[in-house]
Amino acid sequence: MPAPHESIWGSINTCFEIGIEIYQLFCKAQNGENKSGISIPIDRAKEILSEKALSLGAEKDGFIHFESPNQILAPLFELLKSAAITDEDVNKTFGNLAELEQLIKAVTPEYMGSLPLPDAEAAFDKLTVELSPPESERTVKEIRSGLSIVKDEENHFFVAVHKTLAERDLTPTALKYADRLDDFYFYGAIACAIPIYELARKYPEINDIVRNNESLIQTMVTKAPNYVADWNANHAEPGEKIKPNGSIPMMFLQEHYDFEADRTRTAVADFIEKEKAHEREADTGFEQLDEEWELER
Repeated sequence: MPAPHESIWGSINTCFEIGIEIYQLFCKAQNGENKSGISIPIDRAKEILSEKALSLGAEKDGFIHFESPNQILAPLFELLKSAAITDEDVNKTFGNLAELEQLIKAVTPEYMGSLPLPDAEAAFDKLTVELSPPESERTVKEIRSGLSIVKDEENHFFVAVHKTLAERDLTPTALKYADRLDDFYFYGAIACAIPIYELARKYPEINDIVRNNESLIQTMVTKAPNYVADWNANHAEPGEKIKPNGSIPMMFLQEHYDFEADRTRTAVADFIEKEKAHEREADTGFEQLDEEWELER
């Protein structure tokens, strides 16, 4: 079958055959954005790719198209493993199948499963010994592959980003705000605004955990001004710079609400206990006066 003359991404600028009837396309979208991917005739694709890999593509005009940088990873893995790709440059770029497998787990876990979760015990033992007593129970909640929340029963928490996801999708400045431990970058209750902001732009499902986006923005503005300056200067799209909005910082996750509620309950409980103690002291004092009054009589 001849090479495609059209693509789902826009007009084709360059087309390379990187294997028998396997085409790498570089295109220009109508909005001027550069797009790229792999296109394979549908019949040929069904012969050389699994159903899982096929499900990641989009069909049009007799071809199935896999867009770069995310959707191409799984079909590339299968094509490289079966030696269906003969192009030396592609083999050189993606030929390390172990690394490619980790990328696939980070980007398309529906194909190969998720990245491993962090060790909650080790995280708290090494990062928050003074905040989390040894007997405190720790839990890990996966938000998406490579991103999870590590929390103890006192509602102290970290956001953990697996190195594969972090080093692929976070800016170098964002990485500086983390504590690196084993295969994870750990962000505290304030700094976690940064990876959540960056990753949610690439993986929209992360927005589901953000209760208040204005608070997330304001947290970065007030708590990480150097990061905001770097993002606005080097990464922000026109009209999308991070700006102050007057919202309350550090109230953008449910975990912030849980922590504040727990702290309020603790403060109220302490206040009530102190009041009870004062009452007991007052009661004791009155009893002593009564005894003295009886003696005097």
